[in-house]
Amino acid sequence: MLDKMSMNQEIKALGITRMQAVKWLMAIILPLLIMLIPVSETYTSEMRMFFILTGICILVMAFDLMEMIIPALALPLMYILSGLGTPAIVFKPWLGIVPWMNLFGLMLASILLSTGLLTRVAYWCIIKTGATYNGMLYAIMAAGIVFNFIIPGNTLLPMAALTYSICTALDLGKSKESAGIMLAGFFGSIIPGYMVYSNNFVMFQGVGMAVTDVSIPWLTYLIHNIALLPYSFLIIFMLTKVLKPDVKIEGKVYFEKAYKELGKLALTEKKAIVISIVLFAMFLTSSIHNIQPAWIFLILIIVSFLPGVNIGTKESLASVNYTFIFLITGCMAIGEVSSTLGVGQWISNMILGVISGSNIFVILVVVWLLAFLLNFLLTPVAIAAVVTVPLTEMALGLSISPFVIYYALMQGSSQIIFPYEWPFAFLFFSFGLIPIKHFIKVFSITSLMNLIYFMVIMIPFWRLIHLIG
Repeated sequence: MLDKMSMNQEIKALGITRMQAVKWLMAIILPLLIMLIPVSETYTSEMRMFFILTGICILVMAFDLMEMIIPALALPLMYILSGLGTPAIVFKPWLGIVPWMNLFGLMLASILLSTGLLTRVAYWCIIKTGATYNGMLYAIMAAGIVFNFIIPGNTLLPMAALTYSICTALDLGKSKESAGIMLAGFFGSIIPGYMVYSNNFVMFQGVGMAVTDVSIPWLTYLIHNIALLPYSFLIIFMLTKVLKPDVKIEGKVYFEKAYKELGKLALTEKKAIVISIVLFAMFLTSSIHNIQPAWIFLILIIVSFLPGVNIGTKESLASVNYTFIFLITGCMAIGEVSSTLGVGQWISNMILGVISGSNIFVILVVVWLLAFLLNFLLTPVAIAAVVTVPLTEMALGLSISPFVIYYALMQGSSQIIFPYEWPFAFLFFSFGLIPIKHFIKVFSITSLMNLIYFMVIMIPFWRLIHLIG
């Protein structure tokens, strides 16, 4: 008893809880168990060290033991100090397009959000659908689709703020109704991104760049995934049935008043509309002018600060989450180093041995299931870091488009059961309005729906457009 009390006091003195102490031990000890695997001609000592160092950092991320930027910064440093990679290798991602595309996208999104245009769009959609409970859910999804075109890949915080404000204004508290509205906001942010621009896809794409050039025009990405549009509203239909309200909700009076209080369209909003139209037009015609999305974002950021435009502010840039960029480049460093050491090819050969002779349908379903199962232990960021390189090399070896592999990974890793599995979903859960039983129920059904839709609709659709044979 005394020993146990003494241990608890020592753990408390370190400034961590007992659970955190257990997680730290697991994050360090589990990767060290790799030392028990003997090296061979194909499995080298450098590979073993790579798995240990990478495993420690990934588990620190997965267990949320410190701010994610710290292990993301530690990865390149550990590779350099251990001799597994040179600065030229581990910092190579910064010379690519992916981190800059995300950085400039976040900056432009913050600028457009500060104009108030997105709030006006959301209120208008809700009013037009009658402001009933079911109407609001469909309106939130419609607003999410519009938001994704205005600020591609950066709609999470606006949608979270919107849905929370709706629940608060209607005084719904922690309830089934709040769960429906908040989760509609989450799905309205994430699912349209599958078609327009997804940060999840960019993570897989960015790590895959270590193997081959997997850049893709915006319009091509849209065409590849446009069949998911009906799925967006199918999910909302499911919410209206699974989270059917116990009380009648009529919010038209409130939203009409709130919309009226916004007044006439402000000059800053009009300028934001023009910039959004230009952004969409340039994305749509990217195959003609061949300007990378990153430079399109940057051009419009600069324009927003020009005299006569002036919708960009110091405050809007200060609110950007720059941590995400270091997180991406840290994970991309895993791909660069693993490719240099031959880790990806080694894992690819093992995977090929398991699915050898399988058709493309089986391969894609296995990839989806792999991402879904890994999500119980790892975040989507960590999944991208671990499996992208070997699966890209596997795809090239089988003459399969890496893009369908990334689409399978993107959708599979986006399906969860519990809030802890994905920080994006946990953000909506953290507002305290979603009962855990409703969260688990909805996401369990959604995961099954996504797998069925993936098999029945998406794979045949990709055959139809000749993305796969």
